[in-house]
Amino acid sequence: MLAPFMKHPLKAVLKGVTNDPMDFSVGCIDSTNQSLALMYMTLGQEHSARRRLIQEQSARRRLIQEQSARRRLIQEQSARRRLIQEQSARRRLIQEQSARRRLIQEQSARRRLIQEQSARRRLIQEQSARRRLIQEQSARRRLIQEQSARRRLIQEQSARRRLIQEQSARRRLIQEQSARRRLIQEQSARRRLIQEQSARRRLIQEQSARRRLIQEQCVTPLSDLRL
Repeated sequence: MLAPFMKHPLKAVLKGVTNDPMDFSVGCIDSTNQSLALMYMTLGQEHSARRRLIQEQSARRRLIQEQSARRRLIQEQSARRRLIQEQSARRRLIQEQSARRRLIQEQSARRRLIQEQSARRRLIQEQSARRRLIQEQSARRRLIQEQSARRRLIQEQSARRRLIQEQSARRRLIQEQSARRRLIQEQSARRRLIQEQSARRRLIQEQSARRRLIQEQCVTPLSDLRL
């Protein structure tokens, strides 16, 4: 911009972006140089035209600056909006992740609760099964005890019956023995009686024989005497 007003010529090679809205590009400098060249070529123009041109250029520059400022503002606003959207998206994502974590925790807690409830139910079922088994075992033991008591009672009754039978058999044996003794005594008494009777008969026979003998002795002398 200051090259036309310098005393010595300036040689400059411009490089870089040619469409940046903030910095002056090569095209902008070229256009200004052309306008300045035309301004210097037309020496007959009035100073007002120059001022107007300068004002127009300044207005253009201001307009470019305002546009660039607006663009910057729009870009900043869009960047802010994007940042806000990204932050809101991140927040939403964090909220969703926290909600998912909470849901997962709730599900895990529910699963744990269900597992605990199932474990408790299983424990209760096992305890009830154990109680039933204990009751069945106690019932079996009671039944076995009752059966053993019945067997003992039956054995005692059978032993009593056997004892009674033995006692009755002994009594019968004693009665038979006593009957046999009585019978023996009766037979011995009968034998004694028979012997006594036989002895009496013998004695009577002997007495009768003696009487006969005496009679015979007494009869013989009478006969002799008759003779």
